[in-house]
Amino acid sequence: MDTTRVTDLEIEAPDPSNPGLASGDLNSNGGTMGGAPVGDTITGSVLSDGTISFGGSALHTLSISSAYTQSSNGTLSMRLDVSAASDRLTVGGAATLGGTLTLSALHSLSAASWTIITYASVSGNFASFNWPDNGTWLGQALAAGHKVTKS
Repeated sequence: MDTTRVTDLEIEAPDPSNPGLASGDLNSNGGTMGGAPVGDTITGSVLSDGTISFGGSALHTLSISSAYTQSSNGTLSMRLDVSAASDRLTVGGAATLGGTLTLSALHSLSAASWTIITYASVSGNFASFNWPDNGTWLGQALAAGHKVTKS
């Protein structure tokens, strides 16, 4: 499989008529990858040493066909909305979690749970969490997906 090595990456809403952000392994050594359109896919594995962020007015799903690794320097920035809607990261293989999870709210949130990451297997967990408001929050790495809950 081809490997794409990147030292500074920023993706701003690629052409939705041409889906697929990358093919082969993607190694982000710093920088930001953000603004992926709804339902886009990276075919291969992702190693994130930088920031992966979801932006714009619509919620997004980013699919990674193989493994996702977020180092201790990495940040995953996602958005939550009412009725348990959220940005979503779907990993076809193993997810290795580290670094920071930053969550923001598109609207005022009441008590709910959001599954923000799904994967085949998981190891590790985020070392730090940035929550969207003053509620009581819980982040859980579960067997089939990472869930955050506000009570």
